[in-house]
Amino acid sequence: MILVKDRAKLDNIIDEIIQYDRISLDTETTGLYPFHGDRLFSIAVSTGRQDYYFDFNIGGMPKSVLPKMQRLLDNVKYVYFCNAKFDMSMLHVDGLKTIPQVLDAPSMARVENSRHKSGYMSLDYLAKHYLKSGSKDLNVKKYIRDNKIYGKDHTGKLKPLYDRVPTSMIAPYACLDARLTFDIGETIIKLINEKDKRNRASKRNRASKPKGYGSLMDIIKSEARLTKVLFDMKVEGFAIDREYIAKGILHETYKRDNHEEEIKKQLGDAFKPNSPKQVKEFLASKDIIVEDTEAKTLVKIAASHNLDILEHIIGYKQANKKISTYYEGYIKLATTGDIVHCEVNQEACSTGRCSSSSPNLQNLPKEPYHDYAVRNSFITNDDARLYFLDYKSQEMIYMLDQAGELSVIDKVKSGLDFYTATAEVIYELMKVKLDRKQSKAISLGLAYGQGADLLASNLGCTREEALNFKNVYFKGLPKLKQLQDYLIEQVKTYGKIHNPFGRVTYLTAEESYKALNAYVQGSCADIMKRALYLCSEVLRGKKSKIILTVHDEIIFKIYPEDEYLVEYLRDAMISAYRCNYINLEVDIEVSKTSWARKVKLHG
Repeated sequence: MILVKDRAKLDNIIDEIIQYDRISLDTETTGLYPFHGDRLFSIAVSTGRQDYYFDFNIGGMPKSVLPKMQRLLDNVKYVYFCNAKFDMSMLHVDGLKTIPQVLDAPSMARVENSRHKSGYMSLDYLAKHYLKSGSKDLNVKKYIRDNKIYGKDHTGKLKPLYDRVPTSMIAPYACLDARLTFDIGETIIKLINEKDKRNRASKRNRASKPKGYGSLMDIIKSEARLTKVLFDMKVEGFAIDREYIAKGILHETYKRDNHEEEIKKQLGDAFKPNSPKQVKEFLASKDIIVEDTEAKTLVKIAASHNLDILEHIIGYKQANKKISTYYEGYIKLATTGDIVHCEVNQEACSTGRCSSSSPNLQNLPKEPYHDYAVRNSFITNDDARLYFLDYKSQEMIYMLDQAGELSVIDKVKSGLDFYTATAEVIYELMKVKLDRKQSKAISLGLAYGQGADLLASNLGCTREEALNFKNVYFKGLPKLKQLQDYLIEQVKTYGKIHNPFGRVTYLTAEESYKALNAYVQGSCADIMKRALYLCSEVLRGKKSKIILTVHDEIIFKIYPEDEYLVEYLRDAMISAYRCNYINLEVDIEVSKTSWARKVKLHG
């Protein structure tokens, strides 16, 4: 390990490092919130041969020389990170902007092996998996704990103060993280190259005959491009309306208190509607057994049981969630400029789909517009408009196109929506009438790998009736059945499926019913990731920005001078994947005020 504390030697050290194509980088910081005042105090770099600790803490180099590190970032080809957007944010708020090709270990790991646990993969987890070693020098945490070196973050919670740990301890700690990140990255690249070599030698693993069959390395390159796009989105953030949120809290508090008062009248003061145990016991007393007491579960029970009190329990839970999870959460995460810097995670889901956190903006209540819709919390705070470009029935259209179900595709081309077209084809071929709701429930059920029981619940029928609906559906769409059967056979034979882009999803034989879902959702995730990159290229150098993606939708902040680009953005999304028989379609909505007030763009 080389400790860099002397600014006179900084340029020479940088010259040493930029001789390497690949390095890893890790920041040591005063906290976890770069947009709330936390800053880096050191940078650890590894070339795989040597580790360097650049000390910008008290006693080290002054922060005024930090811009010199930009030359390092500008002159290496690849940088491995573990949780790239965090480290990039810390570099960004301290003025270091340009990053070369970003290789984020967790997203690389997801590409290499879809079996990794869902959610965030820590450095410790990845080190144990790929290097068979632990990652942390526990002496640092013990020193903080023994010496009670804690402060408070912007929310008032205690945080460890790593910047107060002696350099003799924190430097090896940070360099170990950097070295492990480098070794993990190199190991994953080696494994991916080996897998691609085997896959090229055996084309039998193709799920169908897709155009442009890709490799795992293609997916790695796509994910690397995407990391930068998601980082730019995080930096831009989404503005919130504090005044509206305050009114929303008052409104929901009033509703919650009224529901609570009625609950106490009927069930007594001791009953707590947020207690799963008490709610389960109450329902059991009515011969109703449930596995969970989420509001959506209780809504289904209320639909089939005449229990007035359930409406109040549901109302209480929904109002309480809006207050604590949504409104108060947004206030805690917002900066002094009223911006929320949401995290869009590219590695969390096994299929490759993005998730969202801090706050989770992909899971807001689906509610029609009203004065107290949660989406009213998010606004455009200047003369820009919000534009919402959304793939129309993306997964369903992609699924039909891959199967080659021309009977439905032709009807969609004539102007019918996917679910109505599917119902018509089944009626024409089987003389069985499905309404649009049933067609949608079955189609989504198939795409998402639902079992017969869940399908029956969504259709509002018995298990036997659900199975019959499913059989009729497949008889009416035989090519879709052929695709599903082929994917299931791939899973049972090889334990995996490949999508056209090169992504591999591993499944056990018992999970083979998920094969169609994994294929369709994984492919559409890769289409969306391509679309995000292409849209970022359209907006390169412009004031207008991408601010969020929600499943198959991209949200843009577009200034008046850039509104001509909206059609180019639409075209970019469509061009992300050219189907065999029908083009993907993109709907456009716009709002001058808030997310909740979006309307169809006409003309």
